[in-house]
This record gives sequence, structure tokens and C-alpha cells, in this order.
Amino acid sequence: MQRLTSEEFVALATQNSDSYWFAPAFTTLSKAFYADKMVHGLLLVSPEMSGKAEFAAKLSKSILCNASSGVQLAKPNLENNTAAVEAELNQRQIGYSCNQCKSCQLFNSGSHPDLYFNDRLLNKQGKVKQNISIDQIRLLTDKLSSTAQMNGWRIGVIASVEKLSRGAFNALLKSLEEPGQQTLLILLVNQFYRVPQTIRSRCQKLTFDLNSKQLVPWLMRQTQCDIATAEDAIKHTESAPLAAKVFIENGSADDYSQLSRDLDSLLNNQLSPQQVFSQHKHLDEQLWRYMANYFTQVPLKRLTDPLSPYAKLPKTSAFDLYNQLLQYHKGQSLGSNLQFQLQIESILNHWFEIGRKIVHYSNHTH
Repeated sequence: MQRLTSEEFVALATQNSDSYWFAPAFTTLSKAFYADKMVHGLLLVSPEMSGKAEFAAKLSKSILCNASSGVQLAKPNLENNTAAVEAELNQRQIGYSCNQCKSCQLFNSGSHPDLYFNDRLLNKQGKVKQNISIDQIRLLTDKLSSTAQMNGWRIGVIASVEKLSRGAFNALLKSLEEPGQQTLLILLVNQFYRVPQTIRSRCQKLTFDLNSKQLVPWLMRQTQCDIATAEDAIKHTESAPLAAKVFIENGSADDYSQLSRDLDSLLNNQLSPQQVFSQHKHLDEQLWRYMANYFTQVPLKRLTDPLSPYAKLPKTSAFDLYNQLLQYHKGQSLGSNLQFQLQIESILNHWFEIGRKIVHYSNHTH
């Protein structure tokens, strides 16, 4: 998970990525916003590289924008619950900004006084810290409780909620329990299970509709690839649109194919676990995903190719390793490359040992 700077976050608001999957989420929030029913805590949950930060940037800029926020746009009288009022609400959309008002200009320059962006900081050696500290969150909550300097809205964005320390989560909880008027906390999260229930219960959970029926044609337009390549990329990237796009454009498909061949060689005892890890450790966060996908494909290969080593595997072996891999990833300590290596090598060792038994059995039955 890469660290995002405040400058990079602000720049995302003007990025044109044709992210069609934002539209339903913006529509949901627009109805609440213009009905004066906007939540104070928004938990944006989707796979890594699905555009959460871009969505949060565009949402923040739009709410702060004078033209769309309500400063220059009168809200309808909702007491007259007529079809005309409903139609007017449906036409109003946040997610767009005028780019002309003072608020937009301040946002574009990275100096909007009512926007507070948080991600992990750098330590004295210039390396990214493992956690977002309690001091960062306390500072954020203090700013959100102060008087707004522009149109009344104050927005706090936390890019990597999974990276909050225990104390930081507790400090964040206080802000959610006693929110100020016209304040919005936008929390970006890849792994929902890492967010404490106390935080979840005080936020509106928002997800993107990443249906592959829409994602495939989008990916084909973006990369000029064929349908099979698009479907394959989506499968290997957990339906994360931007990850699938990168998967096609930077040769990740070749990385996955090579890893699959090497895992086959490992099963046949032609490579050692250490060799496989050494050849693919550069994949970093993608490595566990590619391995997980490989193990989900093994049962199918086991059925379709009765002469392959897969056919001799115990029925649940690949499934067990897949679950073990997910559990390792779930419990992975924040930022610990050593533990990551030990966990991956443990899976590889198990796969090698399963293969060794198959090879040994085959040699004694011929």
C-alpha cells in the first residue's frame, strides 16, 4: 500500500479517469447532501487501486466548492414533498465543482483551510512509518472542531485507515461520537475487517459497483485489449479497475504466467521454495494475490487434466493453502517485510512437500 501525499491527493480531483463506477456512489451521496442528511463519517470500502482516493478528492472538492455546496445554490423546501422537489434533488449531483470560485482555487493550490488530509508520515530516515499516529488524529479532530474558514464545511480524509494505531482509532472514535456541524470524515479502507466495529457502526459504508459486465468493456476501451485479456486481468486483480489496467499495460500478465509456471515446477520439485520466492519477491503486495489466484485454479486443473500432477493432489490441499494464504495476509503485521517473506515461504514449502510426496509415490509405482 503506497503512501499518498496531500499534493497527490489534491491533484486527483482534476484527474479524468472515466471512472464510471463512481456515478452510483455520487448519486447516493448527492440525495443525502441536498436533503441536509449528509453523514458525518463515510467509510469508503473497495479493493486497492479502485480509485477510492480519486473519489474522495472529487467529493471533497465538490462539497467545499461554493457553487455546488449550497452557498450559492439554494436548497429546495423538502417539506413540500412533491414530485418537482424530488426531480430537482435527483438532478443535483456532487462530485463536480465549478473550478472557478475561491474555494476551488484554494483546493487546486493545496491550501484549502478546511481540508485536512492524512496518511502515514516519514520518519527521520525518510522511510514511511508503519502507522498513522494518535497525534495525527488528535490534530485532525482539533481542526475539525474549530470554526470553518470558508463555506462552513470541514472535511478530514484518512487515506489508509488500516494503518491507524490502536490509540489513533480511539481518538478517531471520539470525533465520530461528537461530530461538529458540517463536518465530514472520509475514511478509505481496502480491508474492512481491520476497522474496529466501534468505527464501522458510526460510519456509512459506501462501496463501488465493480460488476465485471461493465468493467470488461471499460477495460477494453482503456487498453485496446481483447475480451479474454480483460477478463483475465479482472480475475487476477480482484476486480480493481485501475489495478486491472496496470496489469495489462505493464506486463503483469507475464509476471503471473511465470509465477504459475514456477509454482508448477515447485510442485514437481524442480525448483526450491527459496528459488521461487527469490524470483518473484519483486511483486511485493501482488505476490500473495497471484498465489491465491493460482491455488483457486488448481482444483479446476485437477479435474480437467487427469494426467497432470494436479490430478494426484489430495482433494483439499490447494484449498487449504489458499485459506492459509488469506489468513497469513489478514494477520500480516503492518510493514513487516521479514514476516511477509516467512509467511510466503511457509506456503511454498508446503506446496513443495506435497509435490515431493507425489513424486516419491510416482517413482515407487512405476
